Amino acid sequence: ADAVAELVRQRQEERDDAARASRRRRAEAAAAIRAADEAAAEERRKEEDAARRSDAELKAEAAERRSREAARAGAANLARLKDRCRKAPVRARAGGGGVKAAADERDEKRKARNGVLIRKELAYQAKIAAARPPSAASRVPTPAA
Repeated sequence: ADAVAELVRQRQEERDDAARASRRRRAEAAAAIRAADEAAAEERRKEEDAARRSDAELKAEAAERRSREAARAGAANLARLKDRCRKAPVRARAGGGGVKAAADERDEKRKARNGVLIRKELAYQAKIAAARPPSAASRVPTPAA
């Protein structure tokens, strides 16, 4: 009888713990929702304030934001190019060994460090863009007579 009573008491404690944890989780979720609502309300207030602000201020702010976004995009492109340059030696290594391959890999790493590949890639892309005729898609190849 004592063992059964002990077991019942243990189960009750476990249930109480689970209920407490559940209440705590619900309270945390409610707090998070409240915080999100407050943030949204704050954002709305800011937007209303911005709507009241002068047109010139808004235009200047938009231009600044656009320039920041352009800078960010440029940085992302540069990072992508750098990443490609860093991976180039690994691609070379995948092909197989030899002293020449190792030397090429060292050169590749050195060039990547110096940013040579980045500059080459940018120049190459610019060259391609410049060389592409605007009507290339519409031109039809004519059979040789």
